[in-house]
Amino acid sequence: MMVTFLPRWAYLVSMASRAAIASPQYQMARYCGAYPIDRACNPQDAVLGGGNDSLQKIVGKFMLGKLDRYETYGEDSKVALQVMMTDLTAAHRAEIAKRYYELGKKQGSLDPNSIGGKSTSGKAQQLGSDAKSVLNGDANVATAVLGSYTTKYKILRANSTGIQARITIRNSISASSLTHYATGYGTSAERFVSRWVDNDGIIAFGGAAHQQDMTIVFRAVIPARGGVMGGPPMQ
Repeated sequence: MMVTFLPRWAYLVSMASRAAIASPQYQMARYCGAYPIDRACNPQDAVLGGGNDSLQKIVGKFMLGKLDRYETYGEDSKVALQVMMTDLTAAHRAEIAKRYYELGKKQGSLDPNSIGGKSTSGKAQQLGSDAKSVLNGDANVATAVLGSYTTKYKILRANSTGIQARITIRNSISASSLTHYATGYGTSAERFVSRWVDNDGIIAFGGAAHQQDMTIVFRAVIPARGGVMGGPPMQ
């Protein structure tokens, strides 16, 4: 039997190639080539910021007048994480997929979470649901705290494995938006708070109750229908 020995330089090149192929960087690049919709594969598209305060803590800061008038909460923030977990976001993800796969729409506005547009019984039901979420701290606590807000989406990339969409939510925190548990929705008491307490109302607690306009931005990965997303390589 003939035994062939590689020259030392060829042996070293072979070992280096094996090491490169086995490296986490190579495995990640290979994975991202197949699944470019994974958020980990395009971190440059992430909108970051907003800190690690939960929505409950932000409400506390609002009451103390410690919030800036404008703030963007990116996908690394606690706020964005809480919003991602809600039933409403799950419904929005399904709607984005439907619009893309059935209509080819890559961006647009989604149905807003509009409490004011509901019937009297609908508002009462929403109030009870919100109170339960806040009390239990369940997955829908973000919807309960935020109340009414608008949502837009834009698909950043798509392939046979699914789509990656950027979801942008705009919401305002004000004194009247946080007193619904006491005033109800669309009541004279709510209108009183809105007129005299919000922003620079005559009893606005020295400006502490000024409104904060929030922008919440995060990317959602929606697997193709019937498709199975892989996972990033173990490191």
